[in-house]
Amino acid sequence: KSRNRCECCGNRIPLRRQQAIPGVRTCTECQRAFEIRQKQYLR
Repeated sequence: KSRNRCECCGNRIPLRRQQAIPGVRTCTECQRAFEIRQKQYLR
C-alpha cells in the first residue's frame, strides 16, 4: 500500500505518484536525492 506522506521528509505524496507507483514510500524530491546518492556511491 502506498503512503500518503513521505517517510523521509513527511511531505505529502501526490495522488498521481501513489497511483503510478504502488507501494511508494517517498516523495519525488527525496527519491531524486536518494538516486543521486546511489549513483555517487556506485562510482
